[in-house]
Amino acid sequence: MRNQAEPNVLYLYKLLDMARFHLEAGRWGETEQICQKVIMFEPENREARYMLAHVLAARGDFAAAAAIMMELCNETPCETLYPDLVTFHVKADRLNAVTAFFRKRVGDDPRDCAAWLYLGQACLDMGDKAQAGQALLRATRLKPDDAKAHYQLAMYHNDCCHMAEAERSLRNAVQLDPQSHHYCNWLAGFLKGLGRADEAVDWYLQALTLSDQNEAYFSNYLMNFLCTTGYPPDFVSREHLRWAEKCCRAAGEPWCQFENEPDPERRLRIAYVSSDFYSHPVAFFIEPLLTLHDQHDVDVYIFSNVEKEDYITEQFRQRSCTWRQIRGVNNMDVCRMIREERIDILVDLGGHTRRNRLPIFAKKPAPVQVTWLGYANTTGLPTMDYRITDAVADPPGMTESQYSEQLFRLPGSFICYHPPLDSPGLSPLPLLERGAVTFVAYNNFAKLNCPLLDLWCRVLRMIPGSRLALKDRALANDVEFRMEMLDLFAQRGITADRLIIRDRTETVHAHLDALAEGDIALDSHPYSGTTTTCESLWMGVPVVTLAGGTHASRVSASLLTSVGVPELVAESDDDFVAIAVALAKDTDRLQHYRWNLREMMLNSSLMDLQGFARQMESAYRQMWRKWCQQFRC
Repeated sequence: MRNQAEPNVLYLYKLLDMARFHLEAGRWGETEQICQKVIMFEPENREARYMLAHVLAARGDFAAAAAIMMELCNETPCETLYPDLVTFHVKADRLNAVTAFFRKRVGDDPRDCAAWLYLGQACLDMGDKAQAGQALLRATRLKPDDAKAHYQLAMYHNDCCHMAEAERSLRNAVQLDPQSHHYCNWLAGFLKGLGRADEAVDWYLQALTLSDQNEAYFSNYLMNFLCTTGYPPDFVSREHLRWAEKCCRAAGEPWCQFENEPDPERRLRIAYVSSDFYSHPVAFFIEPLLTLHDQHDVDVYIFSNVEKEDYITEQFRQRSCTWRQIRGVNNMDVCRMIREERIDILVDLGGHTRRNRLPIFAKKPAPVQVTWLGYANTTGLPTMDYRITDAVADPPGMTESQYSEQLFRLPGSFICYHPPLDSPGLSPLPLLERGAVTFVAYNNFAKLNCPLLDLWCRVLRMIPGSRLALKDRALANDVEFRMEMLDLFAQRGITADRLIIRDRTETVHAHLDALAEGDIALDSHPYSGTTTTCESLWMGVPVVTLAGGTHASRVSASLLTSVGVPELVAESDDDFVAIAVALAKDTDRLQHYRWNLREMMLNSSLMDLQGFARQMESAYRQMWRKWCQQFRC
């Protein structure tokens, strides 16, 4: 006779259905409760344990999630579990265990294509590229029509800087599985990274067509427009608004009632939301502000979505701020946290960059919402009240129509630069030793495009004997890719002997030393430099930039103006060439910049850390006063 306390099978099925529903909705607590209930009655229930592993992973407990997944795979090896098995072990830093599992699997069954595939992936994550390549090649030979195997082989080639091979493998994966939105998105990002952003657009659109609810794909698509040349600002703005409409529809009605005390002069609660509180440029720009905020005037909160914390993250934790970890916390729960803390001004530092949390802002959990720093365009959200900028990056009357937010222009630069404490000293002008000018162009290679190459080559052709230094990992390590790039320069009249190819530097100090080997830096366009521009100036290297009609194309112009060298800002292609050529012919002027730019920076608003903190607090106070006034009306 069945125990009356023992649930029937139908009841367990209903519980599992409920658990699936909550898991898909991101309600981790409810999912865990139900799964634990099922496991209490049926300890061996695989689906309940599987969902529990995903809940633990979502909360960041990857060690526990990996242990459960390993139990499931050891009980009954199942190809569908392998991706999670690898992912959880990677994030839990338990790669030895997962590689041992797959080595045993291929030993037991050498024709198990999936085991070879995930062995290759695990070896790649461990840094064992030789073993990874062998395993992945074995997988593609065992099953030539397996799209996953070709995709993972592409990851291997990409990691090894075999860019041409990586592209071929990626295209094979897409051809074998044209319905895979993941492969299309990855191919788009790959092309963007090679300086082919315009070509990437169609692949991002294909990924969106196949998965139109994927917020990350849409943000990738929008961010790609920072690097394109064939799409006008009004089109890009409309695409941001199209994303925002979908995002707001999914978020539901935004909050319009708040319990925040509408006192315009009281101490404010300011919260910064970012995934970049680690070794990332955003962290380096935000850190001085967080350190120098007036604690009598503002109470600072950090809502961190950092995926992999490091020593920089720990430094942020030590600041006199309230730290809130939101990685793995669903958007609605984060919104509730923000409202419970009664945050007055919520500041987005990411825009549409990777792992952003913009859907939180769509719900409007704080009275005033601001975007700043991390993304050089609009968010598109009608619930984002302000975008912080300045009058050079966004001149009045030029760019307002490109934003959903109201522009708030700071009196100085919209950012403040704090150089590394162990910066190398200034060094003599390389021109004096070499007898010829060395140009450097060290911005991210994704910012490269054919019109920009045209511009750089015009400069080089007018300065006989000059050379251009480029720094990129793939360019330095992949012969086929390098030959393609050299051919592009050759088509423009620049021979290979006039190019200096440098590999990626591993430390900031080495990067600064590499910048100092140049006499003049040539900026990218239409996506100009930010960190690289600051670093170049700090090393005494003047930056020639072309200011366009978008914020992204005017950031360097803002920085140069703040430092006091607006003469390096061009307003047209011809102007860019004329400025760069005249500078290359003026050794005395280059000498002046070499030994004085650092001092000029130190005395400028760009490095006035205290002054910048006060300007930001004044901006927040003005925003808050306006909200209080509207509240009373």
